[in-house]
Amino acid sequence: MPSDSLLKELYSGDYEFRVDCTSLRRFKETAQSIIKKMMQLQPMGVALLDIGTGYGTFVEIALLNGLDAIGIEPSRSLYRLAHAKLKSGILHSDLYGFSRNCKKRFDFISAIHVIEHQKDPKKFFTTLFKLLKPGGVLYIETPNSYGHLAMAEKENYTFLTPPDHIHLFSKKSFEMMFSKLNQTIVCSYITYSYPEHLVGILRTIKNGKSYKHKARKREVSKKLNRGVLTENNLPFFDRNIAPLLTPLLNLGNRGSFLQIFIQKKN
Repeated sequence: MPSDSLLKELYSGDYEFRVDCTSLRRFKETAQSIIKKMMQLQPMGVALLDIGTGYGTFVEIALLNGLDAIGIEPSRSLYRLAHAKLKSGILHSDLYGFSRNCKKRFDFISAIHVIEHQKDPKKFFTTLFKLLKPGGVLYIETPNSYGHLAMAEKENYTFLTPPDHIHLFSKKSFEMMFSKLNQTIVCSYITYSYPEHLVGILRTIKNGKSYKHKARKREVSKKLNRGVLTENNLPFFDRNIAPLLTPLLNLGNRGSFLQIFIQKKN
């Protein structure tokens, strides 16, 4: 387990993650669907808090949907980029520092690819529920350790990346943790995957060993950013067949990413 000082150094300084054009487009589409569902669960909701807001894209989409949205980001470099883009509504803070000084409660809270970075997941959820209004909706998204991708890649799992990814979760592990929290909640679980996950799984099966998906993803991302590769000149299977078959990965909550919509009842 990484020390508190190592994690503080990792996230409070110049921690960044790169986003190519395809990933940004996908995230915007996913963000729109997430916000739509949150608003359906709590039609009267207005105030949204985005934890670990990164480049501020989720806050941006929430604002476009008429919500009163703010985001918090502990990384100095990411905060500067998000603040420069949105001008306001982005705070340089971690969850616990923000929670200590915040008197407001929120109708919606989102934590997208944040829980896997937390040293104490139970403390993380306890803090989030304190910030969430009764009837409010908490959205969690994280890699699915019960997904086909994780099972195929094993020790080369794409999202097995210590020290930043400390814990990996499945639907069952969340259910076990929620049962120990003193909260009355209603949860719905969904998973989704990308075509390249299916391609990686099939290559793993074909090669008889774990496919180096992380290295392949970096290679493809670099080519996309340089304009050498586009979605239109991917191999025929990757471009035409994989997108049609990818939904099959999600059956039985075995997709690559786990989405949880949690509504607080008390």
